[in-house]
Amino acid sequence: MKPSEVCDLFLSLKEKYKQYPDLEFIFWESEQCPPGFWVWDSYENYKKCDNFTLGSDVDKFKKQHCLETVELKGY
Repeated sequence: MKPSEVCDLFLSLKEKYKQYPDLEFIFWESEQCPPGFWVWDSYENYKKCDNFTLGSDVDKFKKQHCLETVELKGY
């Protein structure tokens, strides 16, 4: 995925789960995932490895702060 696509995914998750005020999504690199893959997690303890970034895109993401913790405020 391109950095812009991950940002879009981030925003779509935020929109999709906005009815859950306490839900938070956290994206991070994990040794449990293949290289270039990230974990996304929520307070519901759903974890998944996804290929959000490929190669040097990881650094771009960090610079754009697209993978920071996002609090999803509802209502």
